Amino acid sequence: MTNRRSNRLILLLFLMFFYILAQLGWWAYLISRLTRVVHADHPRLEQRILMVWGEGLVFALLLLAGFIFTYRSYLKELRLARIQRNFLLSVTHEFKTPIASIRLQLETLLLRKVDEEKQKQLLERAIRDIDRLNGLTGNILTASRIEQNEFPVFRSTADLSAFLVASIEHLQTTVGKDHTTQVNVSPAVIFSFDADAMNSIVGNLYENAVKYSPNGSTIRIALEKRNERIRLTFEDEGNGIPEKEKLKVFARFFRSGDENTRSAKGTGLGLYITRHFVLSHNGKIFIENCQPNGSRFVVEFDSKA
Repeated sequence: MTNRRSNRLILLLFLMFFYILAQLGWWAYLISRLTRVVHADHPRLEQRILMVWGEGLVFALLLLAGFIFTYRSYLKELRLARIQRNFLLSVTHEFKTPIASIRLQLETLLLRKVDEEKQKQLLERAIRDIDRLNGLTGNILTASRIEQNEFPVFRSTADLSAFLVASIEHLQTTVGKDHTTQVNVSPAVIFSFDADAMNSIVGNLYENAVKYSPNGSTIRIALEKRNERIRLTFEDEGNGIPEKEKLKVFARFFRSGDENTRSAKGTGLGLYITRHFVLSHNGKIFIENCQPNGSRFVVEFDSKA
């Protein structure tokens, strides 16, 4: 329904523009014709007529520029409205799912007598759902602070290898419990980084790999130092990313497909935040295709930066 209304407004805008343009041409024709009648003997008759058409042409160009500006502004507002709608839908879904799960687990503990082992399982699931809610709210707050330039990065030199291994061990027990994770980390890779920012980079890339690959598949993570470059990779076995979307995925709120039919979870903020923190460390991030399928997110830092 919204698309139909938008198409009608765009059609109306085009019709108004061409109507005004046609009227402008008709008025210029009538004025030049009248000028020929009134000033038939004027020595500079042709110059007067050319002046009329010249002024009309300038007005037409200004009208065209205004139309293009209005049309582009309308399309931008339309895209922003669609992004906002998709974001609200995704956030609503992302929050409702863990909340419903936590409620079910607590009701089970409250209404039924369960053995100690079952209680432990229910509580562990509730904790995982709470961690998921915490991650969602954290990403939303982080994205908001980034937009307001209120997330400064404080770097200190540390062992990135040990930091990465510890982060992945925690993530494996939460978001990666349904996947196999292979970690290949070169020892003692020393780098100057912000711990909170790096934790966000690792967490978002790992969660993204899990999100877009089937259960039971393998997530491969590698960290190595090549000369003065530090290379961090996250590889999944999903469907891959189309070439036309490889740059768009780092945009705020961008998610492939329609929000009503998409099965993958997320708010479209994780990769946006990741790119920001990579750039804040003077690094770069890009995507490579894997064979026979899947994607590889590559982060590269200058070890001396």
